[in-house]
Amino acid sequence: MKEKTICLYGGPVFDGEQLLERGAIIFDEQGIKSIEAGDYKKGVDSAIDVKGKLIAPGLVDLHSDALEKCIEIRPGVYFDTEFALQNLDRRLALCGITTFCHAISFAEDEFGLRSPRKAEELVRLVHKFKNSNRASIHHLVHARFEISNFGAESVIFRLIREDLIDMVSLMDHTPGQGQFKTFEAYAAYQTGVHKVTPEQIAALVERKV
Repeated sequence: MKEKTICLYGGPVFDGEQLLERGAIIFDEQGIKSIEAGDYKKGVDSAIDVKGKLIAPGLVDLHSDALEKCIEIRPGVYFDTEFALQNLDRRLALCGITTFCHAISFAEDEFGLRSPRKAEELVRLVHKFKNSNRASIHHLVHARFEISNFGAESVIFRLIREDLIDMVSLMDHTPGQGQFKTFEAYAAYQTGVHKVTPEQIAALVERKV
């Protein structure tokens, strides 16, 4: 059975290397067939005029903790994790993001969602969702290993062996360097994002250092 070919035309086309002021892109279910200059739409089954809008490749986001933000919409208020992931999937597609790496933090029982146990739950949730027929885009897992959390090492290695993690990065959010140059900067960030007391922040920092 012949694949149905579709043509998008009537606007500028960026192919990742160069910009055509006006072009067309022809594709089917298998992928892109050709990119043409001008309003080329010969021999296609369906032609869609984008009316001057930019035609460009899908965007790839390598590092975003948006899923955490969609689950914990404000300090102490949580949405169902499956609902949050499906809602985020639709929002990403609308933004033109076609591959999204969920940056999931394996931090040692920090504030909000961040703990090795919860991180593993989210990894498995993403893997299940991306293999379902509900996903609109490609979902990958970017495991963020906080170096002060020695307990997460075995969890991450196990998930890697199960082929559930696509990327790993090493993180160090200890106050005094990097993102937080001072304890005050770290405390200001945590109190702004989470409902925590100075005593709770001090206890967390003591564990980190």
